[in-house]
Amino acid sequence: MLRIGYALLIAALALLAGYAAYWILRLLFGVAGVPLFLKAVIALALLGLLLVILGLLRERLRQGKEV
Repeated sequence: MLRIGYALLIAALALLAGYAAYWILRLLFGVAGVPLFLKAVIALALLGLLLVILGLLRERLRQGKEV
């Protein structure tokens, strides 16, 4: 039961973070005064953060199966 609660909590937080990232990117790319370089850097940073989180999650799931 506790695992299901954790899974639901993580899913809700991931959806909330995704929604917030969507709006941040939408605002960032909608404003004309922001340089293209800065837009690209912020997009790459968010992509890197997403890859790190996915990598940590994958590693944690593998570690849990080994025990």
